[in-house]
Amino acid sequence: SCAECVRLKLKCSRVWPCSNCIRRGCGQLCPQDTMAPRDSAKLARKIKALMAENEALRNQAGPSSSAAINIPSSDSPADVPFTLPSAPLISPNLIEAAASSFHPFPKPPSAASTSSPLDKSTPPGGTRRSNPNSLESATGTGPGVLDLEGEPNFLGRGAGALFLIDTEGKDAPTKHQVTSLVFPFMSSDPHIIASLPASLPSLPEVLALISIYQRDVAWMYHPTSFEALQNDISILYRGSDLTANVQDLHPHRLAALLAVLAIAELFSTPRVSEAGPGSSARSIHYFNAASSLLTVNPHNFLYQPSLGAVEALHTMVSFLFCLGDREGAKAAWPLLGLALRTAQSMGLHKDALRWGMDPSEVAERSRIWWETLVYDLLQSLNFGRPYSMPLAAVQCPTPARARAASALSPAPAHADAFHEVKYELGLLFGKVSDLLASSDLPAYEEVLRLDRQLKECEARAPSWLRLSVVGSSGLAPDPSTIPQKHMVSLLLHKALLALHRPFFALAVLAGPEPMLSSYAASFNACIVSARKHIQLMRSLLNENPTAAYRWWFFAFHCFTALIIESSVLLRVPQCMQSEDVKLDFEFGCSVFYEMAPGSSLARRTLPILAKLKEALEPSIAPSK
Repeated sequence: SCAECVRLKLKCSRVWPCSNCIRRGCGQLCPQDTMAPRDSAKLARKIKALMAENEALRNQAGPSSSAAINIPSSDSPADVPFTLPSAPLISPNLIEAAASSFHPFPKPPSAASTSSPLDKSTPPGGTRRSNPNSLESATGTGPGVLDLEGEPNFLGRGAGALFLIDTEGKDAPTKHQVTSLVFPFMSSDPHIIASLPASLPSLPEVLALISIYQRDVAWMYHPTSFEALQNDISILYRGSDLTANVQDLHPHRLAALLAVLAIAELFSTPRVSEAGPGSSARSIHYFNAASSLLTVNPHNFLYQPSLGAVEALHTMVSFLFCLGDREGAKAAWPLLGLALRTAQSMGLHKDALRWGMDPSEVAERSRIWWETLVYDLLQSLNFGRPYSMPLAAVQCPTPARARAASALSPAPAHADAFHEVKYELGLLFGKVSDLLASSDLPAYEEVLRLDRQLKECEARAPSWLRLSVVGSSGLAPDPSTIPQKHMVSLLLHKALLALHRPFFALAVLAGPEPMLSSYAASFNACIVSARKHIQLMRSLLNENPTAAYRWWFFAFHCFTALIIESSVLLRVPQCMQSEDVKLDFEFGCSVFYEMAPGSSLARRTLPILAKLKEALEPSIAPSK
């Protein structure tokens, strides 16, 4: 029994945290700690003192103040209780009408409320209050952008440039704006499980999709292990009676499997033409089914969380980001926070070894936790928003350390290497977020110290994970390390760009030659990191086109690099690095023009790049 049940002489359920501790609101103490015993006499004295103090304050305030804050006066009946107005009963017809008009995403605001990303005046209607120019925010000046009208939205200092200045989507909906996504918050009909077999793919199709998932998706994020997928598939497809087999899998395990099938179906078509993604209909079908399975009564993940639910939510976030739909990407952020909260509710952030769990379960919990935590840390910089929990509360060891502590046989070195580097860089991303979240700019010494820590972390990675020679994959233990080594480089330079951008902006504003300013180091760091983003984008297009086209973050950060370079050419066109920046900018633009026929994200950038090139025409003309 747990210590608290022993103290209170209660029957313990012996599942930590136990049912008694959960009911009493002290689950975080179970099983080893206890609540402090109450001192009834002391509590009574404290309540009496507070009541006397409250009465004295009311007498000092007088009757007018009492009326202003709705405190009953001495003339009012003392026995009349304060009650909230009761809500009217909702009729079934009203529910049906509301359901028929429900849309997963709000309609975009009218074109009249938007302006050009290069317009240096305040947008009509004041939708972006914190900075009069979105382009300025995208290069690092100011605290960020806050939309006060239309859809509430905040993008803080260091957020991705495309998020900050992409207004094309507010002018008109895209040709294939997804409005049929189902989000996992409303309870689903349990009969959905019985109807599921009719929409499941055949076993050969499932195995083909799992192969795509392992090759093209799991190299980056792997919340669901290959072993878990194999086990779920073996249960689901044993014999020929799918209708009976679906009842043998927990709905959340089915949801995790269907989320994997959804993103694998998406990656089965690497390029997305302007006519629309060929595989999106089936992939959205799987996504919606996964969403519904998460909320099947009595297994709604909001009050019955599970590892499978966290796995499904995590994979659904990647699906929404990679779908190429602007509204889906917006929904991915809160869904990721929900995944992390669900993981916290099961104590995944704690060291499970202290509870004597099975070693394999400890390793599983550790992998799911770190995949979810680091995903949140990485995206916090993309949006310029705080990450979801204080890192001081994280006690769960990384998967490699968990396996070592559990006496499990270690995974092959190359299997864990990238993810361990990703986890370490993710923690440093948290430090970058902390520095950028303050209302004032951080001390420059802190910035330079964190710069060194980021570079040292990348230097500790195995040589086959470092993109030292761009365009050459070199020797690698596994083909998946080709995108992984590009990703390590992207993570490093993404963090450096975010860290230095505020001071890069100060250097640019200091005078015609930023390298003579006090923040020359930040100016140079941003120029170098911007160049690296463009180079690794070109390299990945040559070596792994599927990753380049389908994983959205490569093009996303390459676009941020182009915005950084354009600000140099606009603000300090005569600086000593301007000629190199011109070449980099033209090279980066050519990458997006090449990708546009097969990338919806690249197509989103073309109107912005066209305006930039028009504004920069005098500067870039000599290098044409």
